[in-house]
Amino acid sequence: MLSRITFSTAILALSLAACNNTDKTNGSSTDNKDTPIVQQTTPVAPDNLSTDTTKHLQGTWVLNYITGPRIAFDGLYPENKPQIQLDASGNLSGNTSCNSFSAPLTITGHEWKTGDITQTEKACKGSGEQVFLSTLKKVNKYDVTDGNTLQLMSGDIAVMRFTKKL
Repeated sequence: MLSRITFSTAILALSLAACNNTDKTNGSSTDNKDTPIVQQTTPVAPDNLSTDTTKHLQGTWVLNYITGPRIAFDGLYPENKPQIQLDASGNLSGNTSCNSFSAPLTITGHEWKTGDITQTEKACKGSGEQVFLSTLKKVNKYDVTDGNTLQLMSGDIAVMRFTKKL
């Protein structure tokens, strides 16, 4: 009986020692108590697009290239080309060539994050709208070249290209 109590006490002591050796900020174990604690921070996106770094994105952009489909671009969008509008309050809106849509947009540096997309529900011919929306949801970066060309990218691959409407 005494050996069981001694064994239980030893297990309890080891458990408590292990608990005291845990960094409370991130849960990782540390053997050196003199190691400085580094806190990770998440970059905060601007509340809107009115900052100097994103002002060049504001306006209307007309799609002229989209990756993926084996259908020619003009066959995918025979009547109207999709457009996007970016405003100073951080909203993305436009049309898919058939329906209107809107979504919140977060820009951090050259990172692009489209929020939940809402759209009208008019019946559309072909697959252009689905291709446009599914590609837009994959975008995570952007680049503007020559002031009039907006490339939306997934990773380092341009998946959509727009020309600024003047």
